[in-house]
Amino acid sequence: MANSNCGCGGTTPETNQQTVVVQQAPEANCPVTVSNQVCLQADLEVIPSIETETINVTCVGSPFIGRCNGSQEPQPCRFSVSQVVCAEFMINFSAIAMVENTSAVCEEPVIGPCPEPGACTHTIGYWRNQGTQFVEDNLPILLGNGGGLSINVDTLAEALLILQPATGPSPVPQYNQLYAQLLAAKLNVLNGATCQGAVDAIAAGDAFLSGSAVADQPLVAAALAMTLEMFNSGSLTGCPPECV
Repeated sequence: MANSNCGCGGTTPETNQQTVVVQQAPEANCPVTVSNQVCLQADLEVIPSIETETINVTCVGSPFIGRCNGSQEPQPCRFSVSQVVCAEFMINFSAIAMVENTSAVCEEPVIGPCPEPGACTHTIGYWRNQGTQFVEDNLPILLGNGGGLSINVDTLAEALLILQPATGPSPVPQYNQLYAQLLAAKLNVLNGATCQGAVDAIAAGDAFLSGSAVADQPLVAAALAMTLEMFNSGSLTGCPPECV
């Protein structure tokens, strides 16, 4: 009997059919508020409307013998009465807003997961006072890439000294600011708050400390510390806000 694929008779080759399940990642909702000012205008019209109320005729003074003063006019006597009026309009302006031509701008990819929803940053003051347990739990932290002026922060006591620039490890104040802000920035990243600007600023600070044999570039150290401070205080463009 001839082989048949319909299963009516004979031997048919077995076919392994596998069900492929395509998993789709859930869409991320990232709401943002945008605004635009639009000037609206309306043409209004005021139509004159005059109504005569009750007319009273009274005598003025006593009758007299003679003619009226002034030039004679054909009857009846005509004159004009004027009055300024104000028209008040109650207008409700509204508009219909629509979204068109949507598009996306892709940023540079970074290693690691997306920031946790609601991630925010803390300043050196927070890490020095309220966040000490998190600091201790995440030590050691290397400031620099090793060598040069790099410091490996091993203990909470050492971290608290660095987070207070006045008691930092360097005799140059600008370098102490850099150490403090760099440590706070790395703590913020460990806490889930990150962005490309922070990644670049931290890498620049690490490279500067590793490549420096002596603290003889205070202006460079101050500039690097300022960028890191902007990240830690939530004011660096494109980065998470400061926690409130």
